[in-house]
Amino acid sequence: AQAGEWAQQNQTIVYAIAAAVILGLGGYIGWHYHSKGQAEASATLLAEALEISTAELRGEDAPPPDEDDDAPTFTSAEARAEAALEAFEAVTTSHPDSAAAAWAYLGAGNALLELERYEDARQRFDRAIAVAGSDRTVLWRALEGKGFTHEAEEQWAEAAEVYQELSRVDDGSLDRVAQYHLGRMFLAQGEREQATETFRTLVEGLREASDDEEQQDFEFVLAQAEVRLAELDPSSAPARPALPSPGAPGAGGGAPGGPGGAGDLSQEQLQELIRRFQQQQQQGGGAPTPE
Repeated sequence: AQAGEWAQQNQTIVYAIAAAVILGLGGYIGWHYHSKGQAEASATLLAEALEISTAELRGEDAPPPDEDDDAPTFTSAEARAEAALEAFEAVTTSHPDSAAAAWAYLGAGNALLELERYEDARQRFDRAIAVAGSDRTVLWRALEGKGFTHEAEEQWAEAAEVYQELSRVDDGSLDRVAQYHLGRMFLAQGEREQATETFRTLVEGLREASDDEEQQDFEFVLAQAEVRLAELDPSSAPARPALPSPGAPGAGGGAPGGPGGAGDLSQEQLQELIRRFQQQQQQGGGAPTPE
């Protein structure tokens, strides 16, 4: 498959990861408020980049927004991704050693992934990994993104190596996620038997997990793996309905955000947090908190 075809075929999972990154960015901003009590320049720039990356898409013939609505809008996803890339890179250029830089590299990588600039995206994900330290969420999403760039170019061995690295993050706590991605790759290469066994082992392990927190963390992975397994082996237990992508209306767990529990923020709360963040900067006030 060509790069564009890969993105189209894997739209659900790519969207899910992008939504999780957006929620993670929002969580980082919220955590920053609570821990710092005020906004630093790097976090302010990061909030601006986040607002751009989640901006509304409006057709060229759409009615103009309200006069008092100064939120950015774009006529295409490509234009929005280009603007988001520029905004995220403003963070990494001016504050390369800040805690916000890891999240900004992650945001830039996702923008480049959307633009199908896979080598450039891979470089940003590598930078996110390099500066993330032990931040589980940044490492998780950066390694996933890097794996996607290899998959899109049909570099299966390289992608598998990245997912094996993902399986070792945080003492192996993300092995379930890594196995899901490896199963997808087996399927993409026509290795149906190996894909079936990978998904079956993953589904059985998650269904039997005694740790409620683990079940919640990987609910999205389980739902997607069940769907894949049912398609490969109809004799397996029926799949539950696939969950909406994290960040979409009605989404369940499975895409934890960054510090502060970003997975608990709705898109509306995220937008409100950004608005109040910017208002606080103008007024010099204290830190807002998600409601």
